[in-house]
Amino acid sequence: MAMHEWESREEAARDEYEREIGKRTLAEIRENAINAYFFYYGDNIEHRIQRRIDAAKELVGIRFNGESLTSSIIAVELTIRWFLLRPLCEAAFMSEEVAGILVQRILPSRTTGADREILPKILREWGSDLRSLKMSDGNELWEKLTTEYITARNRFVHRGEPVEEGIAAGAADAAERLLAESIRIVTPFKARGQDGWAPQDCRRNLDEM
Repeated sequence: MAMHEWESREEAARDEYEREIGKRTLAEIRENAINAYFFYYGDNIEHRIQRRIDAAKELVGIRFNGESLTSSIIAVELTIRWFLLRPLCEAAFMSEEVAGILVQRILPSRTTGADREILPKILREWGSDLRSLKMSDGNELWEKLTTEYITARNRFVHRGEPVEEGIAAGAADAAERLLAESIRIVTPFKARGQDGWAPQDCRRNLDEM
C-alpha cells in the first residue's frame, strides 16, 4: 500500500472516531440533563399531576363532571409541559430559552386543542408511540384526548356547557395513562425508586425553576 493511501485511510479512521466521540458526548450531555431535571423536580411535578387525577376521579364520583374534566385536562397539560416537552426539548437543544419557546408552540391551545401531529412525532424519537396508547375501553388515547376531551373542557369552561359522565371518566383515565407512559419514557434516563425520584432533602419545587 502506498504511503498516501495509508495516510488517507488513517485520516478517515481518525475522523470517524472523532465523530463517534462527539455523538457519544452529546448523548451523555442529553441524558445527564434529563437525569438532573427529574432528580430535582420529578417528585414535585408528579405529585401535582397525581393530585389533579385524584381530584378528577373524586369529582366524577359525585357527578361534578365538568369540574372533573377540567382537572383531568390540567393533569394532561402539566404532563405534556413539564414531564415530556420541557425536559426532552431542553436536553435536545441544551437551552432553557429555546426549550421554553418550543414548548409554548406545541402545547394545547385554549381554542384549537392540542397539536395532534407534533407531539407524537417528538415522542417517537424518544421511544414512545403515542398514537398506539389505548384507554381502558380500548379507544385510542391521543385521538380521544385531542378530538373530544380537550374540546369538551373548553366548551365547559368558556360556555358552561354540560359534560357527560362518560366524558369525564374517560378523561381521567386518559390523564392517568398518559402520566404512566410519561414515566416509562423518562425512566431510562432517571429511574424512579419506591420513594420517588430523589431523596426528600434534594427535591425542588417547580416554582423555583
